[in-house]
Amino acid sequence: MTQGGGGRVDVLPALGRRSNDQPENILPKLSRAMIEDVVDGRSISVAAQISRMLSRITASEQYDVVFIDSRACLSELAAPAVLGLGATVLLFGTAQKQTIEGYRALFASLQLLAQRDTAAGRDTDWRMLLKPVYAKASLGASVSERLVDDMYELYSAHIYDAETDGAQETELLRFARSDESAPHWPLIVPFSPNFVDFDPSRDADQLTQKFYEQAYREFLSGLDAVISSSASTSEPNA
Repeated sequence: MTQGGGGRVDVLPALGRRSNDQPENILPKLSRAMIEDVVDGRSISVAAQISRMLSRITASEQYDVVFIDSRACLSELAAPAVLGLGATVLLFGTAQKQTIEGYRALFASLQLLAQRDTAAGRDTDWRMLLKPVYAKASLGASVSERLVDDMYELYSAHIYDAETDGAQETELLRFARSDESAPHWPLIVPFSPNFVDFDPSRDADQLTQKFYEQAYREFLSGLDAVISSSASTSEPNA
């Protein structure tokens, strides 16, 4: 992302021309996409298939960043995008109770995975790649403070390391509640009624900088910081 613009954005829609011409084939194809493939007697996981697809897509161009809009729910198809690609994961959600409970279910499962990785001697730095996004944020400071409290409690209980007497503080993955650079601190997208009927395919003016920055400038600046902090890796972020 550059302040002066001039970059190119390529968009690959989930449904293309063939899907529009033959919509009766969409659901069967989605069903097949959610299962492992077998090639020459070898099983290929969904995560591996997605990784190979990304490699084919990005082979001809040098992309700085790759964004994937994954299914917004706790499902088998979402798992490869959350963990299988080794990329930064933005977890969009509101400050409502059902969002927090959904995170709790997800993080509790990830905690078990981290424990298994630790027991097997595998790296668990992927925990640093989970970043919440407070979507449709209100102007009420009390709600934002409550969400930070909720996220810090969830990360402390399931993502961050527990404090132990035997480990050095520098070895633990832990952060203070007030640390705005910590994984638990959410990026913010304030609610804007102008985006209720967002449809840039019919209204090109909705893609102008003046239009989108009214709601997304703070989020984009935070996203720039997230991307910059992970720029030391050679793989694109997703």
